[in-house]
Amino acid sequence: MRNRLVYLTFLLAIAISSHAQSKPVFAVDDEQTQTPEQTARTLNILPVLNRLRSLNNTSDPGQALQQIRLNQRLLLDVTTASLQVDATMGEIDAEIAETKELQNYLAARRQRTIDLLNLASLGIGGSVGTASAALGLTAHTRASGVLGVIAGSSTTTLSVIGLIVHSRGSGTLEVPSNMLARIFDLPGDPNNIYPPVVARFMNSAAPNDPDKLPRQQRLIATWTKLGRIPPQGSPQAHAKIQRVASRPGDNIKLSIGDLDDRQAMLYDFRARLSFMKRDLAALLEGLPQDPMPSEDGSL
Repeated sequence: MRNRLVYLTFLLAIAISSHAQSKPVFAVDDEQTQTPEQTARTLNILPVLNRLRSLNNTSDPGQALQQIRLNQRLLLDVTTASLQVDATMGEIDAEIAETKELQNYLAARRQRTIDLLNLASLGIGGSVGTASAALGLTAHTRASGVLGVIAGSSTTTLSVIGLIVHSRGSGTLEVPSNMLARIFDLPGDPNNIYPPVVARFMNSAAPNDPDKLPRQQRLIATWTKLGRIPPQGSPQAHAKIQRVASRPGDNIKLSIGDLDDRQAMLYDFRARLSFMKRDLAALLEGLPQDPMPSEDGSL
């Protein structure tokens, strides 16, 4: 019986270890850069861009002044959008940092419990095992066998408890941020509402999306495929989404696995927003360029 328990504990330890050391799966983002027209449409400045292009290389002084004003307006709108994206990404970074802090705390607390269990297992197994061996050298073989069984079963029980503790551990994330809420159409904090330009970007499809899914729907489909959230519509998916988008006051316990998934999803969201920065840069590069003056001042 003792050998069987030890064998089962060994198999359970291998299973948990192999699961914990499995190769991490990441979302692959290969979004193509939008055309200047597509980005201008997201910013609601496509008419400005078209008018600016129509005035390119004009010789009319009045139209040249209009060209300068349109150029300034477009630069102002692009700069504002870029700063709004930076602010959204900063909020995501802050939530990731808070999530990591709770995850590290839970992992440290779990490790302390495991260390205490290992110490108790070593103490019980060593002392009782030594007593059993000592009795085995005398005529008290029955007592020696009983102590041997106690030592083996106690060590096995503590090992099983340690394995259970290794797979558990939860806490409440008291951070006033849930940047994933809007992606899942959940109530969000007033401070975490995306600027309109970011919302339009996430509600539009990437140029190379095969199914023309909006970016936020593509993120959900990717997370479902990678196993970060269960299939949509199931009770398990609803519970998981409530955990990864929880807010202070919800009193929802998050496991270390939930925190890990939440971080990964926030990183994926941040990566999508970085494409918008690239699109804004491409828009500026596509603007009509005024001819550079020569050294003598002529054009």
